[in-house]
Amino acid sequence: MLRSLRHRTRGRLRSLLKIPPESQLYVDYGLFQRYARYRLGSDAVYVEIGAGTGSTAIANAEFLSLDPGRCHLVEACPENFRVLQSKSRHFRTYNYAISECSGQVHLYVVDKPHYEGTSGSNSIDERSLRTKTRLSVSEVTVPALRMNDFFEEAAICRCDFLYMNCEGAEYRILRGDTTFLKRVFLFYLQLHKGLYGLAKTSGEMVEAKLAIYDLLESNGFVRIGGHNRNHVMEIENLHLSSFWENESFEA
Repeated sequence: MLRSLRHRTRGRLRSLLKIPPESQLYVDYGLFQRYARYRLGSDAVYVEIGAGTGSTAIANAEFLSLDPGRCHLVEACPENFRVLQSKSRHFRTYNYAISECSGQVHLYVVDKPHYEGTSGSNSIDERSLRTKTRLSVSEVTVPALRMNDFFEEAAICRCDFLYMNCEGAEYRILRGDTTFLKRVFLFYLQLHKGLYGLAKTSGEMVEAKLAIYDLLESNGFVRIGGHNRNHVMEIENLHLSSFWENESFEA
């Protein structure tokens, strides 16, 4: 009886999630937060890729009542990482770029005046970064890990909430070895606009985005809010946000 009630309640919450995001270009992240708060327990493990200076992670941890010791925050930019460490002393923080290969990668860093670190636009994809900024861009070399390797290094057996907003690196991460997805329950994903990775045209970028939707669905994920496939094909000048739940997830 209780299980049936929870199933009906989850269904109603999913329906509520889909109404505003499906009719708006910009997605209300607060709806996703409220759904996550309902679905997650007190022992939830949170992973954020592209944590910047920590503002999103700190807000999520507070809203979702997360234990900072179970929150893993990954940031590639050394200057942003120093700020992240100072603001998130009780969180677990890592100075890596996550990509399709482990080793060393070039990170292109935008110097944005008055930002508390360097900026929120740093990327491992130089071409796309330089097309969207007129600010000074410098290059640094940073260590990189595949997501699977990072999960092993951080001893993450399960990830209850994966938050990924990593300035185009998502296209590399999700075309590599993605067995880590079996460990993920809730997944918030930002797909950035512009030309990334191997894509040379907007049509190839659409194909890359749809391939990510195919990948998630083939791994048991259901999109419960955010931009749908039609948005992927119709919207080129905005980031696309989607929120997924892995129905095959086993804690």
